[in-house]
Amino acid sequence: PVVLGIHGSQPAAGIAAGSLRAEETGITTTGARLDAAPVGFDPAPLTAELARAPVVVLPGFVAPRPDGTLSLLGRGGSDLTAVFVAGHLRAARCVLFKDVDGLYEWDPLDAERGTPRRYARATWADVLALPERVVQHKAVHAARALGVRFELGGWNGAATTHIGSEPAHLVPLRS
Repeated sequence: PVVLGIHGSQPAAGIAAGSLRAEETGITTTGARLDAAPVGFDPAPLTAELARAPVVVLPGFVAPRPDGTLSLLGRGGSDLTAVFVAGHLRAARCVLFKDVDGLYEWDPLDAERGTPRRYARATWADVLALPERVVQHKAVHAARALGVRFELGGWNGAATTHIGSEPAHLVPLRS
């Protein structure tokens, strides 16, 4: 398993974890320094670290350019890092942990619109039709291009929203 998080963070469950710095992840970027796109991935550093520890923490949001200088992947760049690495590793599972328990039809804090339904399953297009506040759209485009189905939910949530090519399914409101 690969955990994307803040470099140097320690797992709460006591699982041994390794970490890589941004310049060690094997990711390379192109484009504007403050809104770059990942374009290359060498899995060797990550594979080597996984041989030493069952969990590896990678920095999200930042990766090196071909000249070695660092660039940012834009707001929500950790989402992009996660799906990009998952796609190149052909990971069995990619989960984006958020401060919400899933994807909704609209912002649940928008009292004027009423109570939204939560998606149990959504397509990449469904996510792209919503505002970019929950999931970075560059990450969704990358996930679709790489064929990465991912989950979106909270740290302690029992249910997540599964995002991919399967038709959307909204959880009915309870009365």
